[in-house]
Amino acid sequence: MTKLWPDLPATLFGPDTRFPHLNADVAFVHQRRGVFAYREGYRRGATLLGAGLRATADSPELLLWPVAWLWRHYLELALKETIARGEMLLDVSDQWTWPHGHKLAVLWTKAVPHIEPHGPTGAPEVANVAAIIGEFDSLDPDATGFRYITNVRGQPSLETAPTHINVGLLDETMQRVATFLDAIRSCQEEALDALRAQARDARGEW
Repeated sequence: MTKLWPDLPATLFGPDTRFPHLNADVAFVHQRRGVFAYREGYRRGATLLGAGLRATADSPELLLWPVAWLWRHYLELALKETIARGEMLLDVSDQWTWPHGHKLAVLWTKAVPHIEPHGPTGAPEVANVAAIIGEFDSLDPDATGFRYITNVRGQPSLETAPTHINVGLLDETMQRVATFLDAIRSCQEEALDALRAQARDARGEW
């Protein structure tokens, strides 16, 4: 493989005719004003890295950090989207209110009331996902532990981490969580579509 070298002028952000299939339509994503591309993008990034690690047996000591951070950021976005869509259902409106903050435990607490109506009471999946989110939040409460070796106070990151972390196990467990959160998203979308249809009927619209 030829190594690239910055001996010629180049740019970072813009289209490229050599790889047209890799031109991301940024305007389209922003026009839709949804978080799906961001949420799904971080998920797929983590998935691709995890799959690449399993296929190539590359160094887990190097790839743990981006895999874990991508999954953590996916979790944050997925929970925020769950809360935002849940609030839309309560208000019966299309007003999008985006939650703030990075603490997964806080976001999970806010998301649970919007998750429970879409499944049986006492479903074990809710408790299982809660435990996984709690583990992630306990290890990296400020969303910096997998990005920096020290926190903003200059203290070592991930002080409570076990001596070994299996990236394959992390990826597999998070895939299960992502499937659950995808199911919740689908339920919320169906409920919103039904409410919108009822509102159109009430107004005599087709």
